[in-house]
Amino acid sequence: MKPFSAPVSDLGHIDLVLDSTAFHAILQDSFLINQFAVVSQDTTMYSKPSFDIYMLGREAFLHLSLDKEYWKNKAGSAVMIFQTRRPEKYDSLLLAWKQFYKDSLNATSYKGGDFNTGEILPYRKKDTLNPTKPNFTPILMSYSIQGYKNWGFSDSVITYGLSMQEFMRSWDSSSQTKLFHKIKSLHVQITKQEFTEMESALYTMGYTKQGSQFIHEFNPSIYYHITETNVVPKYTKIEIELAESTEERTIQLGDTYEIKVKDTLLVIQQLDKTKQKP
Repeated sequence: MKPFSAPVSDLGHIDLVLDSTAFHAILQDSFLINQFAVVSQDTTMYSKPSFDIYMLGREAFLHLSLDKEYWKNKAGSAVMIFQTRRPEKYDSLLLAWKQFYKDSLNATSYKGGDFNTGEILPYRKKDTLNPTKPNFTPILMSYSIQGYKNWGFSDSVITYGLSMQEFMRSWDSSSQTKLFHKIKSLHVQITKQEFTEMESALYTMGYTKQGSQFIHEFNPSIYYHITETNVVPKYTKIEIELAESTEERTIQLGDTYEIKVKDTLLVIQQLDKTKQKP
């Protein structure tokens, strides 16, 4: 039987949980907050508050959370989020993912100020005896039709789909003037179970596997390394394509990451602690 195709989707953003030093270093760097992206701060209330930075680019965004309150002891966690171009497609996402993932999937929803989303992610049984550890999670999501209407999108867009550039322009038009163009590639270090979850999600999204990477026609390449134990940070390298060439620079984000900018590429990379001074 021919596999059921998932709705066309984009890797629209990624989430990272950062320690306090890295989180505040981003807010204090003039290049990042003035030239690289549209930067805003927000606090979202779950069972506890989540302190967040949003970095908006031309065709993608970064969602960075502080290792505090809701995300306490979660530094190094990472999420990879694909969103459908057409709204209200979460049922189709669920059916498509089930073809590649034989364990349980969790279908949930999130209500924002003027939108709802349907989100699909691997089900993980809660262990009440042990605290949750940092982890890597793939999420497939779809916005509601009403959300698109609230944002002023036409019936034509709802019917035929919304590109990430249109989505980001609608969020904040000044994102189209920043250097952050789109995510080029992601490098992850994940456990065997996390790999099984990610692999099935990527197959659902139309990726193919070549060696130690997954490739896609228009989404970022995903490189992976499977670890025997739960190692953090989950993202070891994030490559971001810039809209134009810019001055070379290095930005330190505490003792976990550094950012290197050269020509038309910005790379957020895990520091090699074996090379750090004692």
